[in-house]
Amino acid sequence: MGYRAGQPASITVSEISNCDIPMRCYFLRQGRIAFVEPLENVAEDNCVQACRDLFESKGKPRGAEGFEVWNRDRFIYRYPEK
Repeated sequence: MGYRAGQPASITVSEISNCDIPMRCYFLRQGRIAFVEPLENVAEDNCVQACRDLFESKGKPRGAEGFEVWNRDRFIYRYPEK
């Protein structure tokens, strides 16, 4: 599950609460969370780029309009920036 060597697998918002992976990429559609990708084994320094890559490969094709990166309950980055 999650972002691993170019093989991301989406999980639902309800499943994320049971996930031990702290880094997460929330994909947004119409201002709401559409789906979530846990970022496994991704350092915080690289998490924004990992999420950008996922946005291009999975988010846009599924209709996502943006994303947010979180480390557990700490906000890190939002695209597009508002």
